[in-house]
Amino acid sequence: MSNNKRIFVEKRGIFDVESPKIFDEVKAVVPAVQSVKVYNVYDIFNLNNGEFEKVVNNTFVDPV
Repeated sequence: MSNNKRIFVEKRGIFDVESPKIFDEVKAVVPAVQSVKVYNVYDIFNLNNGEFEKVVNNTFVDPV
């Protein structure tokens, strides 16, 4: 049984400074692009479900 998980974290609002920068770069190459959203992807290995929930809720969730 695998205890490996992948999570995708999205920065929102004023905290998302990367997406507009990447959008400008991509738009310069492909003008038809309408939007870009950057996600941080984390692979987490060898944690049981309880440990995983603690890690996700304490480390990857923005308290704002």
